[in-house]
Amino acid sequence: STIEVSAESISMPQDGGESTLTFTAPGKWSINNPNQWMTLSYKNTGDPKGIVTVTVGANSDDKERTGTFTISSGSASKQISVKQYGPIDVESNYLSISGSGAEKSVAVNTEGEWTATSTADWVNITEAKGNKLVFSVGANDTDKERDATIELKGEYSSGKIAIHQRLAGDDDEIVAPKGYTLVWHDEFNSGKEL
Repeated sequence: STIEVSAESISMPQDGGESTLTFTAPGKWSINNPNQWMTLSYKNTGDPKGIVTVTVGANSDDKERTGTFTISSGSASKQISVKQYGPIDVESNYLSISGSGAEKSVAVNTEGEWTATSTADWVNITEAKGNKLVFSVGANDTDKERDATIELKGEYSSGKIAIHQRLAGDDDEIVAPKGYTLVWHDEFNSGKEL
């Protein structure tokens, strides 16, 4: 005697949702679900034809999550695997752009098709397909630093890249070594050399 199921694996989007599975058991059945992030609802465990609904909330982890639950009936059992997608995996979630502008390329790793949109018109997306996002930023013609977000939307996942642009003329990349802080003293407050 075996348990026949409509699917042995279920994939759920990052935003969450529900999926229904039907199965036929040789007799009375039970379900064991050790996963706290998924909820199973079902009834009529005495009916050999079973229906179970799998519900998951949004996945706030930084990667996909997987789990299994087991349908048992007498000596027969069937394991069902559930995968929930995580956010779109990007090479960098934050980019600081010089005040004079730049073109940047960011590696993107996700399944299926995806799109990219910017929250600001000064970030121009020129390519968004496969595993590559390319965008350009013009010179900062304002009198203050500015921020934008590139929003990625896929078939199963979403993601964000924060863009920060410094003031025009602020093109020096100054990075302090890890564990050190740059301190400016008054005698060095003119010129560009330390």
